[in-house]
Parts: sequence; C-alpha cells; structure tokens
Amino acid sequence: MVGELSAWCGKWLGSPPAQTLFERAHLSTVVGLRLADGREVVVKARPFEHRLAGCLEVQRRMHRAGFPCPKPLAGPEPLDGQGPLRGQVVTAEALVPGGTVLPPRPDAPELFAAALARSATAAPSAADVPSLAPAPPWNG
Repeated sequence: MVGELSAWCGKWLGSPPAQTLFERAHLSTVVGLRLADGREVVVKARPFEHRLAGCLEVQRRMHRAGFPCPKPLAGPEPLDGQGPLRGQVVTAEALVPGGTVLPPRPDAPELFAAALARSATAAPSAADVPSLAPAPPWNG
C-alpha cells in the first residue's frame, strides 16, 4: 500500500516515502512513514465522507490552540491509482512519537476530566467549521 501512497506523498507533502514505520488497517488504513526529507508522518486512507473536511479543520484549530494533538499536514485529498486504496481520500499529519497508556491509578478520572476540559476549551465552535455530519456509525 505504501507504493500507492508514494505519488500522493510527493504531490501533497512534497517528498516521497523512504521508510515504512508501521501499517494498520481497520476502519481506515493508517501508515506511519519516514519521508525522503526526514519528516515522520502518519497517512490515513479511508472512504470519502463529507465530514472529513470538518474533522480535519477541528484538529487543525485544536493544534493551533496548543492542544497536544498531531498537526494536520495535508488532505483530505483523493488517491489516484489502481490498488486496493483506489477511490479513497487521504489525510496526513505529523507523527507524534512516544506516549503511553495511562495505567490504572486512583487519580485517573481527574486526569481524564482535565484532558476533556482542555480539549473542550481548545475546540472551535461547530458553527466555525465545515459540517461534522453525519456521525460515523460506530459513534451511535
């Protein structure tokens, strides 16, 4: 699948992939790449949905507001070609290395609540971004 993404990365990120760091697929295909220019990015391919533009704009604004989320770099843009990802749209964001899952601990609820409050403060108003509708089926 990285071969399919090579031209997309060259066009939208200005550099082709040099190394695959990881690859996963479930609801979307997610590939971690080191580009030829040294940047490490995460590229996501999925079927087109109108809400993707709104989702990416929310992420962009939250990153600008200082919320610790990956910086969006490109997309959503269609993927050309003939492979298994044909017809999907692709987005790219900066790879944020590291991190750990919060282990069970007594103050975990307070830590999660603080993170939720911080995300709510950083998030733009729904009226200020493209539509996020319809909600994905797994969010029902």
